[in-house]
Amino acid sequence: MATVLQRGKKRFWYAIFRDLNGKQLWRRLKVNDRRSAIAAATLLEQTAQRRRSAQHIRKVFGDLYREFYGEGMPSATVRAYSERWLEQKRPETAESSHLAYTKTISVFLHFLAERAERDLADVTRGDIMRFRNELANRLGADTVNRYVKIVRMFFKSAHRDGYLLENPAEHVDAIRDRSKEARRPFTIGELQAVMAVADPEWRSLIQGRGIGRAARRAASQLSFHSLRHTAVSLLKDAGIPQAAVQELIGHDSEQMSALYTHVGREALEKAAAALPEI
Repeated sequence: MATVLQRGKKRFWYAIFRDLNGKQLWRRLKVNDRRSAIAAATLLEQTAQRRRSAQHIRKVFGDLYREFYGEGMPSATVRAYSERWLEQKRPETAESSHLAYTKTISVFLHFLAERAERDLADVTRGDIMRFRNELANRLGADTVNRYVKIVRMFFKSAHRDGYLLENPAEHVDAIRDRSKEARRPFTIGELQAVMAVADPEWRSLIQGRGIGRAARRAASQLSFHSLRHTAVSLLKDAGIPQAAVQELIGHDSEQMSALYTHVGREALEKAAAALPEI
């Protein structure tokens, strides 16, 4: 059963209650008297234990919010708040980041379909997990996890702004990329076998150790991406410096770029010449 107490020099009221799993939670309350504190604590416990419907909790909480703050609890549809959030983010982020936010929200609204016109509070953790899992059926893990990260930011902001009693995206985890666990470089013999049946265009791509970036790839020990692994392995086996390998292959991590920014053409030509003829 929820209870309350006052703590600190300013004698703030705190609610003490347990969630659905029995974990004890504390929340500081913005109330001035014990009666209001008990009412708020009871509502928080009902919310944490899912003992009431979302509609009932929102109605009661709205009444308390009005009593505490003298105004109604803010509300918005998912679409309306998304427009507000994206506009708020525009001056705070780089253009590329804002484009990523806009794309993610557009994909999420499309997933929700008509539910995008409903209240933010109607979106559940299950909805967001289904969104994540649908993306995972057709996109790579890195892309899916970027979408999930931005959706988490979106709902965290809505929770902070008072539109939600709790953040439904808070405990939606990233997915694991299992396809990378199986990759390995080609052997010279395997490369020679591929080259024997490749047309001129594919031969040029293979010899350049390129990489394609399409949609989700099937998990396999050998893929087109393995060509890059092969090139790195062969270059390192030939004793080529890490800086030259990075520049030739095209790795773009900030840490590596900061360390290796003066790779000369001679080193790159040496790196390219070190690759065996296939």
